[in-house]
Amino acid sequence: MNRTNLSQLAVLATVAQCASFRGAARELGIAPSAVSH
Repeated sequence: MNRTNLSQLAVLATVAQCASFRGAARELGIAPSAVSH
């Protein structure tokens, strides 16, 4: 698995844990649009 896929998987896991894109973005320190894209 390459780095991009691992990063995307980490974002997906954070979205699931936070139950929202906005919460995941806050947790990851990135813009909500970056999480949902």
